[in-house]
Amino acid sequence: MKKNTRFNSLILLAGIVIAIAGFVLSGCEDKVELTQKYTIMEPVYMTPEAIREAFDVMPPVEITNTGKIYLYQDYILLNEPGKGIHVIDNKDNTKPNVISFINIPGNNELAVRGDRLFADSYLDLVVIDISNPLDIKEVKRLENIFEQMFQNTQYYDPEKGVVVDYEPKEIVEVSSSEFNGSFPSYYYRSGGWLAMEGSVTKDMMLSSS
Repeated sequence: MKKNTRFNSLILLAGIVIAIAGFVLSGCEDKVELTQKYTIMEPVYMTPEAIREAFDVMPPVEITNTGKIYLYQDYILLNEPGKGIHVIDNKDNTKPNVISFINIPGNNELAVRGDRLFADSYLDLVVIDISNPLDIKEVKRLENIFEQMFQNTQYYDPEKGVVVDYEPKEIVEVSSSEFNGSFPSYYYRSGGWLAMEGSVTKDMMLSSS
């Protein structure tokens, strides 16, 4: 008899606890706040006017990447992809000497006819006088001759110009919603917790209010 009474008391106590918990939970308006942080690569634009103004014949710069090459008399014209052309004195081929750098944004191709160097510069074709390699000059520019190649691509905006680079940008998005009694699935990775949303994994920080 005492065992039954004790058992019934436990059931009654459990019922009271559940009822109180239900009352408390129903009276709360819990919200879950998710902070998502991720990095995107944002395009850097340069207007056609700025690209044209950037043309310059400069002192030698470090060769970091090599592209097309052309032999002109006793000189070597060496393309630095996307940047311009190194002018190298090759009279003594055992000791080639870089004498200048032609700054041509967006340059990847070059050709020579007579004493004229033809080089692309994003939308334009630049004609350069190299008859005197110590006094190189731009003599003509065919503007927008390659514009059609850039139109309707992600690398060109009629208002902003041409995409010349990409730089990282951190994005922080904060969202909140009513707590529905369930949480996303999480697992730990070095540096923080990750939340699984379908097939997409995002870095998240979770807080509740």
